[in-house]
Amino acid sequence: MGKELCMQSIFPDEDVDYGAAVQTAILTGEGNGNVQEVLLLDVTPLRLELETAGGRCHDSGTPRGVPQINVPFDVDANGTLNVTAEDKTAGFKNKITIANDN
Repeated sequence: MGKELCMQSIFPDEDVDYGAAVQTAILTGEGNGNVQEVLLLDVTPLRLELETAGGRCHDSGTPRGVPQINVPFDVDANGTLNVTAEDKTAGFKNKITIANDN
């Protein structure tokens, strides 16, 4: 503790840690009053990433001729993960839902 929360600049490698720290502050009642007013939505204990055949997928601009794929993740209040993949160039779209059986 002792660090001030900064919601605007979270590095991708720190996002799970940051969420865990916020949730801990909420549950323990520690931190300033602003933390107690935070409501975390779409929370998952796992880091969600994409990996392609060529390695980890990241946004560094797409050269011409390379597929542009948009893949949004959504986790609902029940822990159900919805993933949609859309090839923006060809217009193909596919979706998968992974539900928590417990």
